[in-house]
Amino acid sequence: MMESGHSQMECDSVHSTIERACRNIDVFTPLEYYTIVRTARRSQPYAVKVMTVCDFKNMKALVSTYVKNRSKFIDGSAVNWMKTKVLSYKKDAPGVIEMSYDYDGPVNELLVTQAQGRRSRHPPTVINMEADLDPLRTKPPAISKAKYNDLISLCDSLAIPRKHHHFYQSLVCSESVVDRLAEPDVDENSDGE
Repeated sequence: MMESGHSQMECDSVHSTIERACRNIDVFTPLEYYTIVRTARRSQPYAVKVMTVCDFKNMKALVSTYVKNRSKFIDGSAVNWMKTKVLSYKKDAPGVIEMSYDYDGPVNELLVTQAQGRRSRHPPTVINMEADLDPLRTKPPAISKAKYNDLISLCDSLAIPRKHHHFYQSLVCSESVVDRLAEPDVDENSDGE
């Protein structure tokens, strides 16, 4: 359970800086975010790694092969995930998670890997992320036909400038994809009252 005042992470300030940089800028395509992120900080600009669909890896096989134990500490006591306040991962013990229920309390070790049927503090083999993991997708995911039609109608009405129309027209859509957005609270044809 998150505890107020203890959830600040380094990436929060990065996100906040990027949000401030976007505040008064119209963004029409995801590609425009590359420039916004690169220029969000004047000193020490953020490095942007442009990723393709194939760069995202499918981790299911990795987890099912290597992660075996999620419920018992090495000493045999049960893990209570809801009480956990500290997780520590160490490079010299990649198969072990150190956990604590208090910020300065005792630490328990959770062994999460298992090699050839016997417990081991190290994974059975070193994983080469580039070679050993399949891509999550080999082509961009489709959007719903309804979403595609809405985006094209924004292009037709010129709410989206012409120079960006090709991006939207090239999106893949499918009748079988379900639109994930909830219905609006207010009828779109009403005045919002």
